[in-house]
Amino acid sequence: MLENERRRVEDLKESYDKLRKETATALASEKRTVALLVSEKAHLTSQLEKLESIESSGFRLCSYTSQISLPTLCLDAQALGDFLEAERLKSAGLNEKVTRLQVENKEFSRRVEQSGTKEKELWDHNKELVRQPPLS
Repeated sequence: MLENERRRVEDLKESYDKLRKETATALASEKRTVALLVSEKAHLTSQLEKLESIESSGFRLCSYTSQISLPTLCLDAQALGDFLEAERLKSAGLNEKVTRLQVENKEFSRRVEQSGTKEKELWDHNKELVRQPPLS
């Protein structure tokens, strides 16, 4: 009987170690995801500032330059429009990626929380087994 309890305690310790490793892995993955989200946000912010700069420069050029001929003005406006549309598409793609990464981050957080709960349960159970007198 005592041998059975020792094996159970050993099994619980192994389960505990396994959960600790899974928790560490999940936390590391979550940290990488957060770092990637921060990087994506910085990239999106940079791209937005670039777009705003181009838009303001383009409109100033059209407003204050009286020496541009009408065909050149239309060509510049078309090129600017094409560029802005391409940047909007890139931005939409990046926003989708950020959303997907946020969902993954929530899933990792949920798994870390579950691992912590399971770890605590196993730890508490292990303490109870150690406190119980041997059945002989």
